[in-house]
Amino acid sequence: MNNLISLMKINRTFFRIIFSLCMFAGSIFCLSAQTPLLLYGEWEFGLNREYVSQVNVPGVTGDPSKMAERESWFKREIKLPDGN
Repeated sequence: MNNLISLMKINRTFFRIIFSLCMFAGSIFCLSAQTPLLLYGEWEFGLNREYVSQVNVPGVTGDPSKMAERESWFKREIKLPDGN
């Protein structure tokens, strides 16, 4: 009986490892089939949708020790990749 329980534990562990590897491989395959859309770079920046400057994203737009008095807005025009 103890041998059967040990075998079941090994099978369960083996199944979890194989399942995890399959999920990882599937995610890599799905990611490689798509072109990533990176949003780094220059963006228009403003407060309350009044865009007054250009900033690099990621980056700091003001004094990081103080909260902005109004809402910060970022805007950039991007071209989406062609779909299937």
